[in-house]
Amino acid sequence: MNIAGVDPGLKGGIVITNNSGKLIAVYPMPLKKGRLNLGELQTIIISHNVELAIIEKAFKDGKCNACKTEAVFELCGVPILKYHPRTWQTILPDGDGKQRAYDFCLANNLPVPVNKNGRFHDGIADAWGIVSYYLQEIRRV
Repeated sequence: MNIAGVDPGLKGGIVITNNSGKLIAVYPMPLKKGRLNLGELQTIIISHNVELAIIEKAFKDGKCNACKTEAVFELCGVPILKYHPRTWQTILPDGDGKQRAYDFCLANNLPVPVNKNGRFHDGIADAWGIVSYYLQEIRRV
């Protein structure tokens, strides 16, 4: 079963793994002209045969990118689980803000793109945290 961990913000990311946590694919949130590219998101979901989406629960919707993201998964027939950031972040090491998810990825050898200025993609780091939290929780059952 392929699982997508999703940070649904415009600077978010998507990490697709199998149910053992093996990496299938990593994507920044697909955008077109600064807006969520729903067609590209659908292509990602279908091309990787995603069967479950684990999405960070948005605490402020603004233009409701989280709602649009959820709608695309639903239209593709993919069940959704949502975790509040405070819930999935319990697996992260202590530290400051966005750096915590990146430190988690480094400690667990999880790939996160870094730009030419040395800045990591925090949306992908968060997506790794989200899917990793889910995989850790199902292993407890």
